Amino acid sequence: MPDIVTAGTATVSQALRVVRTSHWDLVVMGLSFDGCSGIDLLQSIKAHRPSVRILVLSSHAESLYARRCFRAGADGFVTSDSPRTEIVDAIHTVMSGVRYVSARVRETIGVPPASRGGRAAARLLSDRERDVMRLLAWGRSIGEIAAQLSVTPHVVRSCRGRMIRKLAMETA
Repeated sequence: MPDIVTAGTATVSQALRVVRTSHWDLVVMGLSFDGCSGIDLLQSIKAHRPSVRILVLSSHAESLYARRCFRAGADGFVTSDSPRTEIVDAIHTVMSGVRYVSARVRETIGVPPASRGGRAAARLLSDRERDVMRLLAWGRSIGEIAAQLSVTPHVVRSCRGRMIRKLAMETA
């Protein structure tokens, strides 16, 4: 395909170098690297390029890794033994801005299916609430979010509360 450019790396340092110097829309990555966990690499990629979408294509059991990958900032998780059509669907879904979670992963970790209506629901949120939601999804603490957005922790907690009500979310 003429509109797709690929690159492969074997080490964490190579991957980080490529992420810092290239501007891709999507990273498809595994979780097995010498000397570093794939979760740590995923977090580093998101720290350097927050806008890049990340699809984890892993041979590891989804029951052990999918939830951790999503907490670290992954936009999708699919196992490498999935049918080719599912992997292609995962890529298209992630690139459309919707989190991809396979039916098998949903069953295993209890994640509700992604809804294309999620983008419409997100329009209910103010810009500040969307910023807070994004940073919470990346695993940032209330204090870290407050510092990054130059607001007080009280403002972050208030945004989080309004966001939960607007999106009819449940807290754990």
